[in-house]
Amino acid sequence: MMTTTPLSRLLDRMALATPPGIHLGLDRVVTLLERMGHPQRQLQTIHVAGTNGKGSVIAFLEAILLAQGYSVARYTSPHLVRFNERIHIQGREVADEPLVEALEQVMRLGDGIAATWFEKITVATFWLLVQQGLGISGANQGVVLLETGMGGRLDATNVVDPLLTLITAIGLDHTEYLGSNIEAVAREKAGILKPGVPAITSCGPGPAREVISARAAVIGAPLLLPGVDYRFEIAETSSDWVFEDAAGRLILPAPGLAGRHQYENAALAVAGARALAECGWPVSKAAIDAGLARVSWPGRLEFLSGTPEVLLDGAHNPLGMTALARFLAESHRDPASRTLIFSALNDKDLHAMVALLAPRVGQVVVVSVGGARACATEVLGSLWRDRGKKVWETIDFQEAWSRASDITPPGGQILVSGSLYLVGRAHSLLDSRRSCESGGHSS
Repeated sequence: MMTTTPLSRLLDRMALATPPGIHLGLDRVVTLLERMGHPQRQLQTIHVAGTNGKGSVIAFLEAILLAQGYSVARYTSPHLVRFNERIHIQGREVADEPLVEALEQVMRLGDGIAATWFEKITVATFWLLVQQGLGISGANQGVVLLETGMGGRLDATNVVDPLLTLITAIGLDHTEYLGSNIEAVAREKAGILKPGVPAITSCGPGPAREVISARAAVIGAPLLLPGVDYRFEIAETSSDWVFEDAAGRLILPAPGLAGRHQYENAALAVAGARALAECGWPVSKAAIDAGLARVSWPGRLEFLSGTPEVLLDGAHNPLGMTALARFLAESHRDPASRTLIFSALNDKDLHAMVALLAPRVGQVVVVSVGGARACATEVLGSLWRDRGKKVWETIDFQEAWSRASDITPPGGQILVSGSLYLVGRAHSLLDSRRSCESGGHSS
């Protein structure tokens, strides 16, 4: 039986007091920040936008900056299991007590402001980090790594004056809010660029980069481009790779996150770390090496040992599914021995996601996870049957896991993908089981 805590009860109360749906815009968050004393003005941030790879880039940067000895905080979304995962200070989840204090402060001072749930927790995070001493006048003055929630231009996080802005790979996602083509999505992401603030993107040649470059030129944001201002090469005969920019050439250890796409994310993080020297935050080669090796980002090509082997990946749009399918294609495992547990939200391009992943899996177990936005199991099942797959429809993740365990052949693999909400359910269940098997107790 799940026990409630003051934090969980407060989050439930906030959800009930918040207008349903997604409402982009900055008016509400600006008003709320005014009442809170503008805590965002005390923070030195690196602001990261993009469709895929934001969390990975932040994880690389966090590990690098911690290895350098700096005070570091990060704010990311969504969480997999615990709300506290969204806010890390010095590599550790923030505790319940300061979170409750910050959220209660927002609830008190935000009375009468119809702010969204994400706006409230974003403002609470800014206030909390200042209270924890990470502001410019604090005892633990540091760098805050800040991930946009959706888009960029109208995202609640776009109220900071950052040290640096980073834009990762761009694809179609949240099209009902961000636009139906790459150019429109890129314009929203490029909304985080600020006049005079250095910016770096990992977008290669194409319409997204053209939009970002045009926006940077209009507002006067110095922009570094891959293949032009920085470049990387992956060695074929060793695990090392080469990064090069105006500051010189580095031979670096393989990224600690799996998948070839992580080299692109790591290169963007290294370019960002090198650019920080111009902002008064120099980073050594030793710190870059250590950070790349130590990085951790749960739920992204994450292997869990056991029988059968489990692979968790939070791919939840065609761009993410392309990276996952490429990774699976490079493995030596027979796709027929791989059982997929799949769920997705109904606002995603499900046909494209299924088409990309279908050649890499054998049988499929579908489950509806994600609340009102979750796609129904019968719809998911139909999509996979149309691809010639044998499908089991289940009512919850517990049943999905049991079914997948039963049907996966000896030596096979269970893949959990399609939704970060689904990966969170998997983590919650498997963490609980491991705790019970080891005789541990959760507090």
